[in-house]
Amino acid sequence: MNSVDQLNPLNMAVVTLTTDWGNTDFHVAAMKGEILGGIPDARIIDISHDVDPYDIYQTKWILGNSWYHYPKGSVHIIGVRGQSGIQQPLKEEERGYAIAAKFRDHYFIGCNDGMMSILFGAEPEEVYYILTSKGEKVMPDYEVLASAAVFLMSGGKISNVGKPVGDLITKKVTEPFRDNNSISGHVVFVDRFGNLVTNVTKEIFEDIVRDSQFEILVRSREYTIYQISDSYDRVVAGELVALFNSAGHLEIALRENDASKLIGSRIGDTIRIEIK
Repeated sequence: MNSVDQLNPLNMAVVTLTTDWGNTDFHVAAMKGEILGGIPDARIIDISHDVDPYDIYQTKWILGNSWYHYPKGSVHIIGVRGQSGIQQPLKEEERGYAIAAKFRDHYFIGCNDGMMSILFGAEPEEVYYILTSKGEKVMPDYEVLASAAVFLMSGGKISNVGKPVGDLITKKVTEPFRDNNSISGHVVFVDRFGNLVTNVTKEIFEDIVRDSQFEILVRSREYTIYQISDSYDRVVAGELVALFNSAGHLEIALRENDASKLIGSRIGDTIRIEIK
């Protein structure tokens, strides 16, 4: 019995796909074909192909709140390559070569662009460069990602995909600023309904606010909310509401409408909570 069988008692080869490739090009379909060519009964789950191009922070929100719901032994392909922020041609150590990582008995295949460092909030337990048969590093195109996924889904050891990554690129997720009287966070995601998801967690909110009265300020003091609701319908249609979503993050919504359009808010905008 191989390692995947032991983790997944139903013996189902599960692979999830999260990319910024969209659904109008051939890349997603081609990658699925490559996977099915290696494992005809593979269960392929599309998490999202609508990530904004190059946005690893949006990827972190979408994949980071879903991967752990899948069976242990699942393989998660990340087809989003973050921007380097470097204007001149990249040096060898700056290129986002394909890597495979293991974390809590799940496998992740993507590139060395900082994604692996922000996805888990911790270092991967194992991380390796994916190498060719000649021992060369490769870029993470759909064939490379699919081939590595098939290898792992077939019970291959992650240590056999290549060599250990000794220069893992790391990036940080910005945490809310807080003191005894306020919390300053920002919008990290806007969902398809226009709801504004912030980086302020329920834990942080309760730790600072406790039983005090407060006001949530959106776009400075242009929009103010004075309470946390437990559902969207606690206010009348067209009114702003603040609540903690299923991931435990503070969310600003407009009942039955698009809060992002009303407020003119977008990812990165500040949300401030002040204690009265």
